[in-house]
Amino acid sequence: FPVTITREAVVCNNLGNNYSQTGNVVEALAAYQQAAKIAYAAGDLRMSARAEKNIGALYSDGKDFERALQQFEKAEAIARSTGDTPVLADCANNRGVIYEQQNNFGKALQSYEEAMKLYNALQQEDRLGLLYNNLGVVYKQMKQYDKAIDYYSQSLALSEKLGDKYLTAANLGTLS
Repeated sequence: FPVTITREAVVCNNLGNNYSQTGNVVEALAAYQQAAKIAYAAGDLRMSARAEKNIGALYSDGKDFERALQQFEKAEAIARSTGDTPVLADCANNRGVIYEQQNNFGKALQSYEEAMKLYNALQQEDRLGLLYNNLGVVYKQMKQYDKAIDYYSQSLALSEKLGDKYLTAANLGTLS
């Protein structure tokens, strides 16, 4: 019984991802909320945390930063209870993005540093590539150009290694 419910939660979460990627925010939110509800009821707290994190990302994309931060806190609390390090890392990175957009560079750097430790421990090079780019953006905005160039260069090296053409192009454009 719980396996079927958990699979349903995964399907709802994946549906939310698809809706989100195509700009259907209302449908994405409904799918993520359903995934979280089903997962929580089934006792699948890891899936619940992932769905809650995705809800936070939707709010962040919509510039509702207060609700996004609340969602990330909720997802992090669940993830801490299950030891779900990838969700913790993603939430820290996502909080950094919000603080960066609010020009709160100190908090952004703090969140990015937290995410970097976790991504390094997980050896998630794809996430590190994005994170290094985020750090480059913050240091550029702070006019600390040497640090910005260093992080953009690290991001470029990883994006080229992983074959991420979008991030490679973004880094090359920034560094040129």
